[in-house]
Amino acid sequence: NDVILGIGASDAINMSLCSLLNPGDNFLAPRPGYSFYDTVASRYNFEIKKYNLDPENEWQVDVKHMKSLIDKRTKAILINNPSNPCGSVLTEENLLDVLKIAENYSIPIVSDEIYGGMVYDDNNGKDRFYSVASLTKKVPILTL
Repeated sequence: NDVILGIGASDAINMSLCSLLNPGDNFLAPRPGYSFYDTVASRYNFEIKKYNLDPENEWQVDVKHMKSLIDKRTKAILINNPSNPCGSVLTEENLLDVLKIAENYSIPIVSDEIYGGMVYDDNNGKDRFYSVASLTKKVPILTL
């Protein structure tokens, strides 16, 4: 219900990460992923840890790899759905798995959904876009 305006998506990414992290903290981001995430990390002395998107599974989040990257300095999980640069759409099941990790470790999610309105599902619901905030009441979500 809270809305904060930014000057474009890059500013919203910048504000979201800066609101959650201090210098030396880390956040998880997708690999491959949008290069601006690295720019923000280097600008503010945040560590970026890259979790894999699995090309053998339609570029879904490799949740086992994601979970292995979490430590005491992990302050956010950033997801990009639909993916830039892959163009993939995360399934409801994959998003729910990410939410379980976030809930279990009490880590908020920054959800970059800037291309969410550009998903055209012509695959009988298989490519349906889910905003991660619509799937939880327990995990804090910052939706961009």
